[in-house]
Amino acid sequence: MDLRSLIGDFSHEEFMHAHWERKYLHIPGVSRDQFTDILSLDDIDEYLGRADLRVPSMRMMLNGAPVPPENYTTAVTLGEYHSNDWIQSDKVLAYYRLGATIIIQLAHYSLPRLRAFSSELQNACGFNNEMNVYLTPPGKQGFATHYDTHSVMVLQISGSKRWSLYGKTHQLPLLSEKFNIRLHTPGPVEEEITLHPGDVLYVPRGRYHSASAQEGHSLHITIGLFPPSWLDLYRFMLSTQQVGNQALRSCAIETADPYTSMFTHEQRSSVMRAYHFATYDGQAQVTRGRLNDYLRLQQPITAMHFVRRRGVNVVRSARSDLLELRCGNAVVKMPLLAEPLLAFIQANSEPFTTMDLPAIVDDRGKEAFIVRLVEEGILTVA
Repeated sequence: MDLRSLIGDFSHEEFMHAHWERKYLHIPGVSRDQFTDILSLDDIDEYLGRADLRVPSMRMMLNGAPVPPENYTTAVTLGEYHSNDWIQSDKVLAYYRLGATIIIQLAHYSLPRLRAFSSELQNACGFNNEMNVYLTPPGKQGFATHYDTHSVMVLQISGSKRWSLYGKTHQLPLLSEKFNIRLHTPGPVEEEITLHPGDVLYVPRGRYHSASAQEGHSLHITIGLFPPSWLDLYRFMLSTQQVGNQALRSCAIETADPYTSMFTHEQRSSVMRAYHFATYDGQAQVTRGRLNDYLRLQQPITAMHFVRRRGVNVVRSARSDLLELRCGNAVVKMPLLAEPLLAFIQANSEPFTTMDLPAIVDDRGKEAFIVRLVEEGILTVA
């Protein structure tokens, strides 16, 4: 699933030209159960029943203000270890009954189906995303009116929620330029939109908004989108690829400005690739089954079948002297000789054996390559 699958009948070009970081967009759902394959109320019920939840995995908002964590957490002591941030679900549900919105933060780290969805979206878009889940009681509002410093896609899962979008916009705020109620005013409401199950709402960064549940509960996912800005790329290029640039090292008082020729159009793809590799967030990668895979590697693997692990992205760096990959939070380095082997794996979605790999290395080399990718979570035993 990618952005194209979320914007309905709008073409990618139309969306990027007319709405991306410019104007909000409401996309009515094709069916009420459009997103039930990635999240349901049962998932939330199971999540709230866990006894291992800790701050900041969850927080709550009541009447526009955060509920202090100490009001719904307890302390746990185990030997010399002491922690006071263990969430008590009974207290969370008590606040929900009082009208508090439950927010599962970075839900793509802890909810398995969202983890796979986030990974697919990240792979398709080429930049990081974050997913928070909001469960709001009937007729209640979680956050007061505010803007976000990143664009978001809102996916309504169940219930309905009315969104108020304000005419005033804080133009392209940076991540550091957080909303401050003492400094920022939203102005009048420009439009109100009620989201029903299956609906999507795109809200660009800087657009003031608020939302409240209607007659029943509301459950929705907010997907935060984090593509790099030009400022991010320039900063990255200056701090990495341009450190050795003699023109930039020269004194700015007596030499010509090298800035205009620093970043050519041809360099953009390379810099974007290097930036994505450096900032890639692999925390949400699917890791279930890796222990069993590792234990099975203790046996001869010649007759085993392997396949790419679903929900795992492999990002390659821009280096030309080395095959450097990121999978999850690990960096895997291999000689360029292994490139045809990697290309074979990326092009095939069906199970294969070591004998199916290109014959650029001997059988021992093929097995070593497979073992390394299984250990790093890129492959799994079929």
